Amino acid sequence: MKSSLFPTLKNYKKEYLGKDIAAGIMIAAVSIPISMGYAEVSGLPAVFGLYGSVLPILFFALFSTSPQFIFGVDAAPAAIVGAALATLGVTAESAQATLKEIGMDVQVNCTSDSNTIRKDPAQWDVYASAMVTAPTGDPEYFFTTCALDNSVSNNGHYHSDKLEELAKEMGKEFDVEKRSELGIQMQQTVLDDNAYVFCSHLKMSMIMQSNVTGLVSHPCDYYELTADLDIN
Repeated sequence: MKSSLFPTLKNYKKEYLGKDIAAGIMIAAVSIPISMGYAEVSGLPAVFGLYGSVLPILFFALFSTSPQFIFGVDAAPAAIVGAALATLGVTAESAQATLKEIGMDVQVNCTSDSNTIRKDPAQWDVYASAMVTAPTGDPEYFFTTCALDNSVSNNGHYHSDKLEELAKEMGKEFDVEKRSELGIQMQQTVLDDNAYVFCSHLKMSMIMQSNVTGLVSHPCDYYELTADLDIN
């Protein structure tokens, strides 16, 4: 399979350049504000609309073999995304109200970068996060992402010499059944160390300050926050 950059420019006529630039400016003047508006309808920052209206067009121009194409951010997906994000807000407020009934005052704050908060212990007493992994269907993904020394999401800095050795062995193994057996051994190692709470490949990271008492790990994080939880 052969590919080349700017395939549509091979037979391009220079006399078209001025008119094409003018047309591009006029289309951008209309498309970019609309795209930024649709981003805000979705509940996202307006700059996401800028990215969506400019970057895909540039990418298409590099690799497309067609001199004409139609592209634009659409209202229907924007409305669907906006509705989904709005539902998340209602869910958070419902949880806040329910917890208040049992004497727990919870402040719900929205953030686009939870990692910044996680890395600053001054902003929290208990940090809980859930992550659904294994999108490839292979168990190695979970461990390389969440449980090894160099894993980007090893939030609690968990370490196991046995797990590191099993991970190296899995990295060299290509037999599907043997990889599955290694995955079971690795998961059992993590469970024996009480490092994570599992539900299939669901991982719950729990980090707390030394002054927190009464927090008991549970397969469902909803039941971890009780009236017995105390911050001394």
